[in-house]
Amino acid sequence: MRTGPIARFVGIALALGLGSCTSSLVTTADLYFTGPYRLGSADLHELERAALAAGITKPIRGIHADSPDRVQVECGMPWLREKKMTLFSARRRNGHWFIDKASIETHDIITVE
Repeated sequence: MRTGPIARFVGIALALGLGSCTSSLVTTADLYFTGPYRLGSADLHELERAALAAGITKPIRGIHADSPDRVQVECGMPWLREKKMTLFSARRRNGHWFIDKASIETHDIITVE
């Protein structure tokens, strides 16, 4: 069975999240990036604004950049016992980030204690 990029991203996000449960205070330094490409702070701010414009109110938790102009984004605060997380894909066109609204998915968070 083949898995899509969102499913692979969820697996990576869950693996990273389970390994980093050492702090109860999370700051923007706890935002994680995966993939072969890195984004600048301007990219992060533009992705945050695009997420809000798409109705996504949860903060960005992680970004997987599989190309310079394509990312998968995880939003949510599982450390605050939220019950849902939101995932979406975004592309950069003409220097600006746009969310693929068809890619927006909401998933239940399962907490293991």
